[in-house]
Amino acid sequence: MYLPFDALDEATPFDCCVIGAGAAGITVAMTLAQQGHRVLLCEGGEASFSERSQALYRGENVGDTYLPLESARLRYLGGSTNHWGGVCRPLDAIDFTARPRRLRRAAPGDPAGRASWRR
Repeated sequence: MYLPFDALDEATPFDCCVIGAGAAGITVAMTLAQQGHRVLLCEGGEASFSERSQALYRGENVGDTYLPLESARLRYLGGSTNHWGGVCRPLDAIDFTARPRRLRRAAPGDPAGRASWRR
């Protein structure tokens, strides 16, 4: 159920609160709820894209060169997974290989050893 934050009753008991309704936040909230916890999932954006909410990402990037945050990140339900259309896929072997100018080091672990938990 989707409710605006100001519609919540202060007396409503929750066992835990998850901040951010992107891929990780939604997954954590669903897992906790399936285990019987009463979960409050808070999203700083709106239910769908809005310029008003997206404008909060405007700012200056410092350090490594990166895309403008207001273009690279999405601030609404689902977060930046909305860029991907909600599609996720398993990691490839190249994800565990250091690549000059892209990653400072390889991702940890051996992709063959991760097959058991990727199902």
